Amino acid sequence: MTDGSGSWYDADIDHVIITEEEIREKTAALAKQVASDYSTVQDGLLLVCVLKGAVMFVADFARALGRHGPPVELEFMAVSSYGQGTTVHAANPRTALLLVSGYPYAVGWARENVPAVLWSAHGGQEFGAALADVLLGATASGSLVEPVGRLTQTWYADASELPDLLDYDIISADATYQYFRGVPLYPFGHGLGYARFVHRSLRCGVDADGEVAVSVEVHNVGDRPGEDVVQLYTHQRTSRVKQPLRRLRGFRRVRLAPGAAETVTLTLPAADLATWAAGRPVVEAAEHTVWVGRSCLDATAVTTLRVRGEVIGARGRLRAADRDAESGTVLTPETPRAGDAVRAVRAGAWLAFHGVPPARQVLVRVAAPPGGTKITVRLDDPVSGPVAADLDVPAGGWTDVSGDLVPGGVHDVYLVLGAAGTRVAELGFR
Repeated sequence: MTDGSGSWYDADIDHVIITEEEIREKTAALAKQVASDYSTVQDGLLLVCVLKGAVMFVADFARALGRHGPPVELEFMAVSSYGQGTTVHAANPRTALLLVSGYPYAVGWARENVPAVLWSAHGGQEFGAALADVLLGATASGSLVEPVGRLTQTWYADASELPDLLDYDIISADATYQYFRGVPLYPFGHGLGYARFVHRSLRCGVDADGEVAVSVEVHNVGDRPGEDVVQLYTHQRTSRVKQPLRRLRGFRRVRLAPGAAETVTLTLPAADLATWAAGRPVVEAAEHTVWVGRSCLDATAVTTLRVRGEVIGARGRLRAADRDAESGTVLTPETPRAGDAVRAVRAGAWLAFHGVPPARQVLVRVAAPPGGTKITVRLDDPVSGPVAADLDVPAGGWTDVSGDLVPGGVHDVYLVLGAAGTRVAELGFR
């Protein structure tokens, strides 16, 4: 039956009995249809409520939506054209959702109301049979099957949590699993299975060659064999520059029988802990939080790693593109040979340079938009910090301006750019 939108569904939901044979047959047929039949799809989306409310199947059409475009929201349980979803759930609260797509969807209703959600990207000719095996937990011959996939992207709860489509500065935008500060719908690395695992006795050390070794005991505490994906993350607690909240450093898949245990060791060269600071990669002296878990947000064992690295010293002349933090700016060429500069996209944009030692003068290479601009140098805060200097910049091309600083100790220095279109290439202190 069609609902007029081009999507179709089984409208007979008075009965909730379903057999294994029906699931295998129907799932295989639907997977084949999504792969080949565009006639039942409108706007690239297909919704099928399968077999009297036992399984709901939702898919996007790969050839229609498998392209770069704006974030897609599918609150299909709340949208009138897909309203049969709530009817199916009301008839059988144990309904499972099977979602096939090329990228994340907003399925918050499903997470709160549907007891099981199975997601997969588009598969090949045996895709339907594989989906049925995973749904049932076993093949037709009785061999046990475990869903072992893990999400390779963050599933956000709402499109408003995403940066602009063309904003690739994940640091300033607090984007991707590394910097996102909100609570996602499903985090990077998430994935559940039928078996149950626990992690114990996390150990961390560095050998003579500078390689970090992290080991953890993995125990299958369930009643069936299964596969766990042990994920290793780190976070540098202190730094001159903004650090990721979390960063995947490695993972290992391990298969265990019920009651079995195995020690899993993941290694990380200490050089990989380097961060870009002062225009070069630096392994800073710092403490790192190290953890393993089931996803980037589900830590199961945590420890601390102390790194005897470099303490970045006094800073000389700096490229503006090497700023430690920023707001309201984008990278732009100074010249083809000179490299990147920074351009303000709004009035009040700022650049931050941390840990600047005492200085009496600041020098800035800058280009102002028509009408000129002013650069305000503030200490420790771009809005409320004390003003150390005001620099007037005439309209025109690249020029060097300087000003006397209010004497003081070591500070975080902020250049606040007074007009949109202001470009900064270099600065220095003396």
